[in-house]
Amino acid sequence: MITALIGDNFYQRSVYLNQVKAKFVQQYGDFSVQQIDASESALNVIEEAICSLSLLAENQLVIINRFTDSKELLEQIESILKRVPATTDVVLVADAIDKRLSAYGVLKKMATMVDCAQQASLTRWISEYVKASGGTISQSDAQYLVERAGANQSLLSNELDKLLLYDPAITRNNIELLTEAAPQSTIFQLLDAVFSGKKTDLLKLYREQRLQKVEPLAIVGMLSWQLNIFALIKAAEQARVSDIAKAAKLNPYVVSKSQGLIKNFSLGTIRQMINSLLALEIKLKSQSIDSDDALQLFLLSELG
Repeated sequence: MITALIGDNFYQRSVYLNQVKAKFVQQYGDFSVQQIDASESALNVIEEAICSLSLLAENQLVIINRFTDSKELLEQIESILKRVPATTDVVLVADAIDKRLSAYGVLKKMATMVDCAQQASLTRWISEYVKASGGTISQSDAQYLVERAGANQSLLSNELDKLLLYDPAITRNNIELLTEAAPQSTIFQLLDAVFSGKKTDLLKLYREQRLQKVEPLAIVGMLSWQLNIFALIKAAEQARVSDIAKAAKLNPYVVSKSQGLIKNFSLGTIRQMINSLLALEIKLKSQSIDSDDALQLFLLSELG
């Protein structure tokens, strides 16, 4: 069996590979699995692993990571895959593949294609994950968990396992009790408060960052990063969410959430915010002023 595992969702790829590897090890022993990094291996090494019979196990699983990094492998993929022994399963893994390449057509014809793209709806994935684990969570609390912990599925799965172990009925109170707010997620919430004119929430979120020992200049850096993401998304707002996410290497959820937040703001306004924030950063680094007061005043006046 030949499988092409393609997509930048590391969590989904890991789950798939771990399941396949566990099955092989259980059935054929510890020596039945071989992994090769195509970006660091010569073509003859990759070819021998795929096409040769195993001397250590009855059947074998050969995993070729970053297979698209090997130009030689892509050029000869059809002839190599035609020589895969019946006792060998091959899994080709990559973040992406250019669909214009002939190798893509070969894989469509000869392999089972498994799409591991980032989840567009993390809240739906969370609901399904919790339900499959015998727990419950509301849509609003699933949304809150993403906003609090971030869009990394590996991290979210760990947080969900912890919450489910504590109480299968996941609530917002338990989320706040057992999980830590990711700094970048809190920055997003802070900008949400700024764009929405919620100054009380803004100051509360800022204080939370400071209580977590995040320095003002670090907050400035995260704000700058987030505003630049907003500018990129705004500039491409006519494109599909999936296309923007792929080009910017962002989770589709982040793109969709950002679009909703900045829909009433022009690209020029967002760029002005970035320039103003840069001026503040220079001021904080070059002048002896109270950083907290200056940054809070900036958020309330320049942005708010």
